[in-house]
Amino acid sequence: MSEQHDHHIPDRPAVLAHPSSYRVEPPTIELAGCPACDQPAEIINRVVLESTSGPIEHVRIRCLFGHAFFMPVRLLHDLAEA
Repeated sequence: MSEQHDHHIPDRPAVLAHPSSYRVEPPTIELAGCPACDQPAEIINRVVLESTSGPIEHVRIRCLFGHAFFMPVRLLHDLAEA
């Protein structure tokens, strides 16, 4: 004997939040100078690698021309200097 279940969901008024109640932060993009062409390059991520001299921060970057590097932060070209 099988039972029939009523899967009807009762009508409820939709509750919508006012658009001004949401705060949307624009994405943050870090830029540096590409070592190959001196064009702007996006810093994709940062990591700290251990070394015998202590931890060294590295970045992965890619420029608009497709040059990609994984390098220590100290070797980055600052766009203000270029």
